[in-house]
Amino acid sequence: MKKLIGFLAIVVMVLITPYFIGQNVETKVRAIYSQLDQNPGFDIVISDYHRGWFSSTAKATLTVPIVEDGSSLMPSLTFTIKQTMQHGPVLLQTAGLGFGLTDINYDISLPSELSQQMPNEIATIKDALHINARMAFNGDLHTKTRLNDFQLAIDNSQVNVKSANFDSTITMAGEITVDGSWQGLTIVEDEQTVVEIAGMSINSKQQLIRGELFSPMALSIGDMKVTIASFKVNGPTPGNNFVVNNINMSGAVQEHNQLLAIDMQFNAENISAAGQDYTDFNYHAVLDNLDIEVFQQIQTTLLKLQQLSEQQQMVAMMDLQALLPKLLDKGPTLKIEQLGVNTSDGAIKTKMTVMFDSNNLDPNNPMSMILALDADAQGHAPEAALQHFGIGTHLEELISQKVLIRGENNLSFKFTFKNGTALLNGTAIPLG
Repeated sequence: MKKLIGFLAIVVMVLITPYFIGQNVETKVRAIYSQLDQNPGFDIVISDYHRGWFSSTAKATLTVPIVEDGSSLMPSLTFTIKQTMQHGPVLLQTAGLGFGLTDINYDISLPSELSQQMPNEIATIKDALHINARMAFNGDLHTKTRLNDFQLAIDNSQVNVKSANFDSTITMAGEITVDGSWQGLTIVEDEQTVVEIAGMSINSKQQLIRGELFSPMALSIGDMKVTIASFKVNGPTPGNNFVVNNINMSGAVQEHNQLLAIDMQFNAENISAAGQDYTDFNYHAVLDNLDIEVFQQIQTTLLKLQQLSEQQQMVAMMDLQALLPKLLDKGPTLKIEQLGVNTSDGAIKTKMTVMFDSNNLDPNNPMSMILALDADAQGHAPEAALQHFGIGTHLEELISQKVLIRGENNLSFKFTFKNGTALLNGTAIPLG
């Protein structure tokens, strides 16, 4: 008898709870779209929501303005997002048997202006794209995006898009992770491959520290890395090809004492362009001591700016001008640790540091920013390498003007700016 009662209780739970879970799902879905709609760059609203007992459907419209002066025949693009939601607690659609609030299937329709012009192509893309999500009981959202191989024939070109798989998770605690890969694409014209992208991957882990999830004021810290195996653009002859192999892009944002530190890197193992070969391209930049509070005040002002009248915009611009000295008060520093590449003639290397000395900064006087500015930049390159870049005819003029200093096989420069005085290779540069 106890087993029978327990079984009946489970059956009742499975049959009754979907109705109440459906109410919770609607509240959460509407909240997500409400936060997204705070972004002034587009409008996104739920135009229809139908809640049933075991499932619900919703339709949202995303409108992205193109021009605002009325001169375009297509002033905006409107995307339609249809959601089909199975109510929990027992779920089957997204990742097999599981438990949670809802499984969501997304069906995205591209603007009618595009689908009318390219109906077959748009239908092909829709058939290849599959987006599903599972929302946990606590509101965490796990999304799977799958793109199957497809081909498009446009005029005399054929675009071959390869498969992609991306998984993302957004938790109510503010953790955002993305992990996935795309096999790339090729564009073929007249039976010759003109563009090829191969082997892209992305991995990102972020933690929200300010604002609300999905809102334009959301601020997060964490790491992101993107790799691309190769990017090729083939010209009419091999000498016109552009090839980059083993591209690595990474970014890291950290917070310390209400200040942001941003580290960005871009590396490429080898590059071929205009008949020349280069190796170990490296760009590494660090922005440190960025005041979070003032930065978010600037963000808020910029978001409001698009919704203000012309007269109100002038007042807002004055507010932005007043915020800039405050942003510099904590002594932000921008460093280009390295910008360089190896050539067949030797290495090209440059670096730069820009900082602001808060001791020389008066927040009430924007002009004091000039005296607070402290900058240093230097670099060197083989003279033969610069000849290959096509500036050889101007080198002697630059050397005679002391813009570049000629050394043994190398040309170099050094620039400094301190206390309102600019020096290029030790020679003062008049300002204004």
